[in-house]
Amino acid sequence: MISAMAGAAHATGSEALPIPLGLEVGQLPLRFREPVKADAPEKIVADVWRRSKEIRSQNLAAYLKQKPEKVAAGPWRYEWWLSALHQQHRLPEANAFMRENGSGANASYLYLMFGPEGKYPNRLEPQTLSTLKEHMWKEVNYWLDPAGPFQTNASSAQGVKYEIFPLKWGRMWGNENHEVRRKPPLYLALSILASDPAFASRRIGGKTVAQWLPIMQAHVKEIIRERALYGLWAEPGSSYTELTYNFMVMIYDVSPDAELRQLAKMFLDLIFIEEAQFSVNGIRGGGKSRAAVPEHQKHLGIKDVAYGIDGGVGRRSTLLELSDYQAPPAAILLYYSAGAEKPFPICDRVPGEQQVQGEYTPASRLVSYAYRTPHYLLGCSMKNPNLYYHPTSDQTRWSGILFAEGGNAYPAPRDLPKKSASGRTGNAYWSVQHDNVMVLQKLQASDHVENIQAFFSKQLKVLERDGWIFARSGKGYLAVAFIDPQSPTPLGKYQATDVGVIKKSRIGEGKLFTPARDFMPLVFHAGDADAHGSFEDFQKTILTGAIQVSAEKSEVEYRPKGSAVITWSYDPQANPLPMPRVDGQPVNLEPALTFNSPFLKARWGDRRIYAGAGPYRSVYDFETNQVHSSVAGK
Repeated sequence: MISAMAGAAHATGSEALPIPLGLEVGQLPLRFREPVKADAPEKIVADVWRRSKEIRSQNLAAYLKQKPEKVAAGPWRYEWWLSALHQQHRLPEANAFMRENGSGANASYLYLMFGPEGKYPNRLEPQTLSTLKEHMWKEVNYWLDPAGPFQTNASSAQGVKYEIFPLKWGRMWGNENHEVRRKPPLYLALSILASDPAFASRRIGGKTVAQWLPIMQAHVKEIIRERALYGLWAEPGSSYTELTYNFMVMIYDVSPDAELRQLAKMFLDLIFIEEAQFSVNGIRGGGKSRAAVPEHQKHLGIKDVAYGIDGGVGRRSTLLELSDYQAPPAAILLYYSAGAEKPFPICDRVPGEQQVQGEYTPASRLVSYAYRTPHYLLGCSMKNPNLYYHPTSDQTRWSGILFAEGGNAYPAPRDLPKKSASGRTGNAYWSVQHDNVMVLQKLQASDHVENIQAFFSKQLKVLERDGWIFARSGKGYLAVAFIDPQSPTPLGKYQATDVGVIKKSRIGEGKLFTPARDFMPLVFHAGDADAHGSFEDFQKTILTGAIQVSAEKSEVEYRPKGSAVITWSYDPQANPLPMPRVDGQPVNLEPALTFNSPFLKARWGDRRIYAGAGPYRSVYDFETNQVHSSVAGK
């Protein structure tokens, strides 16, 4: 494990560190979406920061124009009263509401945000402060008491007595979203209780509250560092990613420890930058986990606020609205870009592999890959199907293409009826990608999967020609084929269906292509007007390529015109499954760089991450917990 060495906290340098050869970032010119002007990057950043501040004030005020009893129950009503506390509106009623509903992770945030020494102080009455502390004490007991619900349930599930130690990254209390909404609030609660003599000496799990505080504080720091250095996301693109954003904002705003606030800011910067480079019009593409469809992202409201977009009441983030955190310049430029002047790949290592039951393996053999042009982003997750991956990493994976002018297409696992567990597909297929070509196939060991279909959203112009399915969105193109090794062509047959919204599978309106036989590999080959000229010329290029089958080796070779040859072993019962090859070379799932794109780079095992876009460069140094930044020409 990468060691968490102590360093100076909460410091930002004005001069960038020299960036080592091979780790240069930001040199590729961006191409911006209309009406953004590419010649004024500093104005873009300044305008976004200004609009973001305005939208925060506007959204907080807009809530109070409604009556609280008219606001839907649950999070929406809680956020109404957060706005009320911020603006000191109907404070007695706000306090009464928080005494009743400010339990769990909310209690410590409310205390540190609106309490005596909070960012917005003296909004909470003494009775509310006392009640919140009692809520925190219950929360601490829930997690740390060996006889409490968490440890007893974990012992029951594992069949052995659960030991809370060792506390380390990868040994999560549940999955990624559970981890981030459990441990940071627990640390915050301990920081409050440890400063109160009435609670500091209380014992739980063999230690006092005061003794638990430095343990959990150090552990939360380790979680942030290790997540950043091992790839940021175990569940990239998940519908739960909003929780990571929200709880990192919470730490940044209210943590009593300055070093921890700095680490939270560094982490926030990096996930904003990383997501922006994978996104098309604000929607994340590439390989995703726990994401059935590309639009299923609850954190779009966070992006709207951060990037100065008025998304309306359904697209907002109260925690970010109450914060002064601003998205970093590199993320802003990437978000408003339409790719770059030249196509580029993104190849990042991410957590996901599991060698020990219930733990993420730090040196995970899982790669998040994407290929970006101004007209589309095609991406997938590349793994070794002979290894074991954490169930949530393998759950409802998404791969496919997002078009800049609207629409998407992707492999869509058809669910089998299931009455137990989550009911979500797992380990559905595996894939390989090189530049603009992706090949994938259903896995024999898939869970809850009948077959792998191909879905094309209704925005696309779709036509069928010579066994291929072609799609177009503006200047972005796609060709998809099912490969049937038993067919003389060897293109597989399929059935096309016009579909409306399939709620159970969360598939939208469009066309669904179902293979005639199971386990047929699929080819997704993307292109655009810049590379191929017309849509007709793109089709001709695809049809000029070759698909060759070796029955003896159980291999198929996709030989596209002018591109790399991808060799795929198609026997789903092979043991082990041979790794695919690109131009004869096996796919490397342990690349030397953790992050590798023109805008974000880091060497595996190095504690520095380099980010940049336009004139902006930053070095995120997790050895010293400092960010060294510069602006070209300044």
